[in-house]
Amino acid sequence: MKRKIIAAALAALMLCGTALPVYAADKDPKTTVSQVNGEDKEELKKAITVVKQRYKIPDEYTEFDYYDFGDRFELTWSDPKNGRSISAETDGTVIYSLYVSSDEKSGEIPAKFGKLSDEQLKAIAAEWIKKLDPQIKYGIKTTIDSRYLWSQNVKISFKLTSNGVAINGLSGNISLDRDTGDLVSMNISNTDIKNLSLISADKMKSETELANIIKSNMELKPYYRYEYSDGKAFGRLYYDVSFKSDISMLDAFTGKPSTIDKDKAKFGIKGQSNEISAGQGISKDDDLACEEEVDADFDFTERELVALELDKSLIQKGDIANYLKNDPIIVFDKDLTLEYAEITDHFIDENVKIDCWDLRYTAKRKGSTVQLNVLMNARTGQIITFNKDITYDHDVQFMEMSVEDGVKLADKAAKHFTGDDFSSFKLTEKPSEKTFKGSADFVYSRYVNGIEVKGDTVTVTVRSNKSVFAYESNYVANAEYEDASKLISENKAKEKAVRYNPPTIAYEYFFDKDGKCRSYIVQRYNTNFIIDGVTGRPCPTYYWAKNSFSGTPEYSDIKGTETEKYVNKLADYNIIFTEDEAFDSQHIITEKEFAEIFGRINNRFTPYYYDMPEKEQTEYSDKTPANNLFLAKFYVDNLTDCSEAAKLTGIYKSPFTDIPENHSYCGYVAIAKAMGFASGSNGSFIPDKTYTRAEAARLIYNYLSGNGGNMAIIPL
Repeated sequence: MKRKIIAAALAALMLCGTALPVYAADKDPKTTVSQVNGEDKEELKKAITVVKQRYKIPDEYTEFDYYDFGDRFELTWSDPKNGRSISAETDGTVIYSLYVSSDEKSGEIPAKFGKLSDEQLKAIAAEWIKKLDPQIKYGIKTTIDSRYLWSQNVKISFKLTSNGVAINGLSGNISLDRDTGDLVSMNISNTDIKNLSLISADKMKSETELANIIKSNMELKPYYRYEYSDGKAFGRLYYDVSFKSDISMLDAFTGKPSTIDKDKAKFGIKGQSNEISAGQGISKDDDLACEEEVDADFDFTERELVALELDKSLIQKGDIANYLKNDPIIVFDKDLTLEYAEITDHFIDENVKIDCWDLRYTAKRKGSTVQLNVLMNARTGQIITFNKDITYDHDVQFMEMSVEDGVKLADKAAKHFTGDDFSSFKLTEKPSEKTFKGSADFVYSRYVNGIEVKGDTVTVTVRSNKSVFAYESNYVANAEYEDASKLISENKAKEKAVRYNPPTIAYEYFFDKDGKCRSYIVQRYNTNFIIDGVTGRPCPTYYWAKNSFSGTPEYSDIKGTETEKYVNKLADYNIIFTEDEAFDSQHIITEKEFAEIFGRINNRFTPYYYDMPEKEQTEYSDKTPANNLFLAKFYVDNLTDCSEAAKLTGIYKSPFTDIPENHSYCGYVAIAKAMGFASGSNGSFIPDKTYTRAEAARLIYNYLSGNGGNMAIIPL
């Protein structure tokens, strides 16, 4: 049932129950308050009353609109002049959500810190929650959920607590203006559960004891995983995480897996469960004898002609047969005929691509069909993958082969196809029995500095008639690898895993068939992560890049200093200078470091000189220190619209004695001075002055703290 109403005094009229007309916005006035069903009318009056008692609706919000959901009302007051509105959802007792729209112009605000501290915002959030629902009888725990330099609002999540422990299901979030603390929005799942009875938390284990149980069950394995820059692969160090037992939900009193799901099942209450079904391997067939190949005459495809015309180094189609014919492992049959051949892009990884010949040979025989598929590097002739598939129309008896002989044959094939790279591979998977029939896979994994390289594998499939059925390689050649001496210890990695991926402790409960509340205190832990091998920080398993760093660091060398204040404030907004244990205040910031750090202010800055033609664009140097000349140009290029004007010469008067007017950067320096980005010292600009990491932190801190968003370079 939808009602649209416009009336300046609507709420007062409804609350006093008069029968004056209430006008629909899009219809003639046909509905009056007295004509609304009596029960519905009282419920609506109750809903309006509870919202207006707890939140002041400004006088200019003269339009009113509501929607009846049956068990709840959605109420909306609107300011027609400014296009703003206030919406609330309530059942007449609890306000489940409240949203205040803004007439703020679209677009991002200048990046800056909010005026209110985190503690002030959390305290104001708790006050709003109590005001909107004064019947709450539990404690309130607030947490800064998200904040951004370019957003006026801060999102704060909250949980209701008993005995200092959060109650699962009694939670919500609230958004506040970061400068005023004004309410922007509020949502809550529930504030009270009828007949909720919770056990005492007095005898539960401490958080330290429970965290130690997690660490004692954690098993770590170091490995390299590739990351890419400019198409080049770099193996970074990580720890793979596994657990000896299920610690995803522990009983906070015993430290053992919680029994809540089993207890629910006793009462016929279904809990969540995850079923994992194992797949079955596909067994491969027997092999053939080999003599020589017969190649069919194929025309080149358009893609092939383009590739061959552009790059004469690619293997010609007519030469392919010789590579295969002379290969001692593949074994050609004289009746195999080329059915398909095309140049294709083969991606070893999403960032590594090579040109390959994609080939298919077939032979039809009495009682069977043979198909040979080959993927060959079109430049080197190296076999990337091959497999023979034979289909019989009758039963086949397989001979038996020892696994030991299978290993010897697989080693020979892997070494043959992999070449010099084979020295870094180890056999990691083979049949567990002493013999096998049909076929078996032998998997080799790559190791560098004694550490496994994730994803780099070679697989050889051996048939029990002592032939090689298939070969597949998936590894990156010519990659660089992080220094293995940087790998932190397992103990330190475990400490950081729990510190930066903390468990949560909360009440869980259900009502049995007799209506009795059965409550538990459980510790939940997210086990789906990997650990950065150098910093020890957990990373989500779907994202492995180093910039996954978040949260306030605890540097060992700046505790209690003024620099720590700057660094921690910036870290709150994910502006991180280094992921090392020490901050290293005296480290000289390079151009690239400054660009990357400053880029985190809005997550959209790209460290390139924007004013250069694309073909001449140069990355900021990771070796050249960021001096005052660099900073002046950086500010003008990225924080103003004056890049083109700054390049003009002969029109600027130098504001500093040590920058001549014919200096190529005079325009940048003059504009930086005029915009408040450069103040100088005693009339000098000191163009070659460089900045330590501590000084750079203060520069950026001052920039984000200033009302105008300016940051003066020298003096500090």
